Amino acid sequence: MLALVFCGRAHARPSDDQIGETASFLVLFPALRTAPAPDFLGPGVRVSYQSGAAVIGGGGSGGGIIQYDVVESDGEQVLAYQHAYGDDGLGTYPLYAKPIAGLPGLGVFWLSPTVLGDAESVAGGDLSVTRYQKTVAGTNATVVRFETHGQGTSVFEFDAATGLLVFESQTGGQSLAQLTLVGVRALSLPWALGRAPNWVRVGAENNYSGSKATTIPSAGTVQQAVTLATRMTAAGAHWSVHSATTTLDGASQGTGTAVSGSAQLLGSLWLPRAALTAQIATTAIQIDDDPITGAKIFLARGDDGTIILQEVTAAARTTQVFDARLGVLVRGIQELQTPAASFVVDVRRSGGSDLDALAHAPELPDDPAEGTPTDPGDPTDPGDPTTPGTPTTPTGGGNGNAGCDAGGHGASLSWLAALAACALLSRTSRTPGRARRQ
Repeated sequence: MLALVFCGRAHARPSDDQIGETASFLVLFPALRTAPAPDFLGPGVRVSYQSGAAVIGGGGSGGGIIQYDVVESDGEQVLAYQHAYGDDGLGTYPLYAKPIAGLPGLGVFWLSPTVLGDAESVAGGDLSVTRYQKTVAGTNATVVRFETHGQGTSVFEFDAATGLLVFESQTGGQSLAQLTLVGVRALSLPWALGRAPNWVRVGAENNYSGSKATTIPSAGTVQQAVTLATRMTAAGAHWSVHSATTTLDGASQGTGTAVSGSAQLLGSLWLPRAALTAQIATTAIQIDDDPITGAKIFLARGDDGTIILQEVTAAARTTQVFDARLGVLVRGIQELQTPAASFVVDVRRSGGSDLDALAHAPELPDDPAEGTPTDPGDPTDPGDPTTPGTPTTPTGGGNGNAGCDAGGHGASLSWLAALAACALLSRTSRTPGRARRQ
């Protein structure tokens, strides 16, 4: 599920395979390889889609929400954190997460609008290109539609002004899958988009160990040992990519990849330096209420000085605890309640690199310069983000209140595989703004 492979050097340009299905637009518009990023595509932007899939003829259907948080955008690459939410009837919960990499001019949910002015000129054969007006996330927009007919039908629609993907449909045989844009907003983070802690660099390792408790009402609770070994494979001044290998009761669950960044507080392995000196109260404050998923985010400082971030949805609770001196994730907990069972995964940092030594190494060079993104606005009002709350840090074990589903919701231990499916922080105000980078 987390199968992307990233190069180890600091500013690798993503390959066509990493870009994914939209890489076909590089054939239509070769200029996208060197085109600038769309104005909206900057660190701290969240783009949300309603997803749906069905098998025609009664084979079943499903849907959810997919969100992309832009972690880094410079002249070489764009990195984003993709996180998805499902709903089994008890409410939303984090379903899976993975990193996304793209060129500045082309990625999985964007392309540079510089190529859309005369897009109709590439039509021909099985490809039609049309331009029309459409209501997108409550706003009227001019859309450029690319439709290809072959063994199936493929549709991509982009906002002509911004280059943002607003609709995608893939039909083949008896299957149908669609993505529809439902929201764009700039996250207002509780601290500046500062540099990563100085230990964040290629080769840095962080290992975690703990347990997974599965509780089935009619059968009791089963405890299993889990481990997670991470190693950074690429890093810059404000971002990093790491591999993650997990085990369950000693059996390997595979290796995946995940992304962290100063503009990303969902599933991050570290907090930026600016967070470590921020004034954070010991009484939890609600700092975000996502208008699409209903996920509420809380921030507090623990009695021991740690920084606690917690996401609460109708059916899940995810908690991350960070060391206040080094900014490293020291504990991760995910609780999930499903109609059939509940799960608790609780891991703590148990080893890895000497982070103090790495923190005294020469600093990484600055990331390439980037333009100032345009605030895309917030199509929905998230309400007052200052409601007090009380994040709790479970003691772990089999209390059966929630957890990480390793069986019925995709690949097993998807959260542990990258410490990424725990969606944890995005602060917004009623008028979204952008945190400043230091």
